[in-house]
Amino acid sequence: MSADTRVRSLEFRRITEDDIDTVQTLFHKVFGRPRPRSYYLWQYKHAFPGNILSAGTWIGDELVAHVGYTGREFRWEGRDVLVLSNHDVMSDPDHRGIGAFRRLTEWGVRSFVDSDFDLVLTHPNTNAHPVQSQVEKYADLSLLPCVTADFSQMGKSAMSFSADDRFRPFYQLSDEYLPLCDAVLGQLRFGLKRSIRYLNWRYHRHPMEKYYILEHRQAGVLRSAVVFKFYPMETPDRINILEWFCTPEDKSAAIAPVQELVDFAKEHYLKILIWHSMHDKPRYTWLQRLGFRPDLPLFNFGIFLLRDWRPSDRILDFRHWYTTMGDHDVF
Repeated sequence: MSADTRVRSLEFRRITEDDIDTVQTLFHKVFGRPRPRSYYLWQYKHAFPGNILSAGTWIGDELVAHVGYTGREFRWEGRDVLVLSNHDVMSDPDHRGIGAFRRLTEWGVRSFVDSDFDLVLTHPNTNAHPVQSQVEKYADLSLLPCVTADFSQMGKSAMSFSADDRFRPFYQLSDEYLPLCDAVLGQLRFGLKRSIRYLNWRYHRHPMEKYYILEHRQAGVLRSAVVFKFYPMETPDRINILEWFCTPEDKSAAIAPVQELVDFAKEHYLKILIWHSMHDKPRYTWLQRLGFRPDLPLFNFGIFLLRDWRPSDRILDFRHWYTTMGDHDVF
């Protein structure tokens, strides 16, 4: 089939549960590793009430491009609104060069313009970014550098311990975490809302990853916590901090669990990685004083505007955003 014929044959539609195995086959072809069906259901059906919102490009019965969309609660200058986050952006290497992914991205954004969602959050990789940048409603907000404390050069890592003995596996959180969830964004205007439901879905019910939580209490009262994982899981050489719950005004309590991880990393010659907005002034400064420095890898971070915003609107100014990386598949 010629390129022109394939372009004329492109069709776009929502992904259904009947398509999931086909999506997973495309994922394996593009990224070179398998992934269970349970992950797709977790990410795109169980994360947010309602139907699967992901979209695909088809040529006949063949899936040639995919964009996953999943709903999130979002804090917008004191209001709670709904946004989308996109993941698993991919196109079949045998069908590149015909605009299948770009056209799908445009179709997907248009399909949400009259919906209940205000934005689509995106963090495209180096392959997807040039394509997404061509879409009319796309706006680049920032590059997100990793912030690293590297103790790997101090010696050879020998993980001769049981993480479960030393650190608590992530458990189903209670309303005890509500004050810290409310404090996460600090004085910043925009960012994903951390709710008990979201956190339990994200870290307690993930079908593939294992997460840990380290809590700091004073007089029995929860004052701060970090969620983290070891990577690679079997033979780790680093710790990824994924969430940092604290009150920005309380430095001693805030840094306590991070300091404990730093001490542990020094003992075992590990790196610690966290993606944390430099505009979150108190906490970013505390990270620097603990020895964290900007580093690679680097992520693009942008949005698709689903409403008519003026260029001067604060939503386009990354200085007002709170971002941290909730692992490789969710910011």
